[in-house]
Amino acid sequence: MDITQTPKPMRLETAVIDSSALSGYKISPSPCRGCPNFGRRWACPPFDTPPAELFSLDAKIVLAAVLVEPQKNLSPLQCVEAARRIYDEIFYEVERLFPGCRILLAGSCVCPLSQNCPRISGKKCAFEDRRRMSLESLSYNVVKICRDFLGFEVLWAKGGNQPSYYTLEYAVVTDNMSAQNIQNFIKDSIRP
Repeated sequence: MDITQTPKPMRLETAVIDSSALSGYKISPSPCRGCPNFGRRWACPPFDTPPAELFSLDAKIVLAAVLVEPQKNLSPLQCVEAARRIYDEIFYEVERLFPGCRILLAGSCVCPLSQNCPRISGKKCAFEDRRRMSLESLSYNVVKICRDFLGFEVLWAKGGNQPSYYTLEYAVVTDNMSAQNIQNFIKDSIRP
C-alpha cells in the first residue's frame, strides 16, 4: 500500500475514566453473535475460558478513539485494517512503556492470518504474544461509550458508501498513577 492510501487521523478523542463507569455499558447477549468473525478468530468470542475480569474496582481506563479519513481506493474493511496496522502499534508500545497496563485493541484481529485464522481448524493462535481482545469482544457497547465519554457518534458504511470517518476505539486498563502519562503518550503519538 502506498502512502496515499494510508488512512490519516482526522481527530483523536481521549478520556480517563474509573473502570466502574463501564458497568452500565455491557450488552447481553453478546452482539458479536451476528458477526462473521464470531468463533472464527482467536480474539473474538466465544472464549473457551471466559476472560478474567479485566477491570478491578480501582482501575482506570484510558479510552482513545482515532477517527480516520476514508480512502477512495480502499473498501471500508481495507481502510479500517490499514489504519489498525498503524495505530495498533502505538498501543503495543503503551504496553511496553507502562508495565502492568493491559490494552484492548479496536475490533477483531488484523494479523496476517486473520482471514484464515488457525482457530477455524482448532489450532492455537500463531501470534499469541500480540493477541488482544477489544471492548466489543467483551460485550461493551462502544457506540454508547464513544457518545457518552468521548463526545461523538460512531458512523457506519452504508451500501458501499463510506462514512465521513471511521472510528477505532482503544482502551488501556491501568492504575491511577499511570493513567495521565498514558493519555499524554497517546496524544503525543497520534496527531491529527
